[in-house]
Amino acid sequence: MSGIQDPPQYVLIASDVVRGPASSTLAHPAIIHYQYADDAPVNIIPPPGGQHTILVMEFDESDPMGRPTVRSLSEDVVVSGIKVSEAPGATARSPGTEGKSTNPNMYIIDTSIKTPSSL
Repeated sequence: MSGIQDPPQYVLIASDVVRGPASSTLAHPAIIHYQYADDAPVNIIPPPGGQHTILVMEFDESDPMGRPTVRSLSEDVVVSGIKVSEAPGATARSPGTEGKSTNPNMYIIDTSIKTPSSL
């Protein structure tokens, strides 16, 4: 892995699909794929069957304390923002993780589904 920052472990997707823009529903992504700048380029292809949303979160290695940027590769999903905060309980260590570095932040990615009229 290149870079200074450890990969995020706490990622949630906030979507206003169910209740409208006034409130949102939080969900954990089904798959998280880590791709680093020094890794061989690969295509991010969703698994077959069903509709999948692909979001890309990029970190600027020159600014390790900076907020990542997030974009959607899916035609029907728009990223409207990202919230970064300390994850509750992230500083508590699980048995067997002593000496391992982890990212203590929680990343909540705000998304909206494009309406058919805006597609």
